[in-house]
Amino acid sequence: MSKKKTAKEWWHSIKHHAKKWIKSEIKHVANEVTGIDSRDVNLHQMYFNVIQDPSVENMNELAEELKMRAAVDSRFMKLYPKHLEAINSKTTPLPTDFDCLRAMVSTYETECEKLNDYSLKWVKAFVAECEGLKSFPEARVQSLTNIKSACNLM
Repeated sequence: MSKKKTAKEWWHSIKHHAKKWIKSEIKHVANEVTGIDSRDVNLHQMYFNVIQDPSVENMNELAEELKMRAAVDSRFMKLYPKHLEAINSKTTPLPTDFDCLRAMVSTYETECEKLNDYSLKWVKAFVAECEGLKSFPEARVQSLTNIKSACNLM
């Protein structure tokens, strides 16, 4: 004859199974989203919105996001072609010249646009430029002028 479980034993059993279920759900969700770069979450949300509701507003919002990304990528590729290989291979130096970096970011945000989740990925180009300019500080003014010119072209 089997013994009846007490309320305490039932709660213990439920708690045990609930923990196992929650852990498995967290692993499942984590596996689904690990392939998405955090900078692309908004893009994925906009795309999902278009799929769920293909309204003109949703499509325009997605199109504007893609247009902005293309403009940002184009601008930085033109500004820093010599740093692209290091950026793509993730071998850019660590920042040490923070005054230069602040000046680059400030100039970009004044002349172009505020950095957003997407464009922040290009800060490493500023870092690479600043670290390279350490050996030729006179070129810093020219680099800042290049940012202004690139921003005024688009």
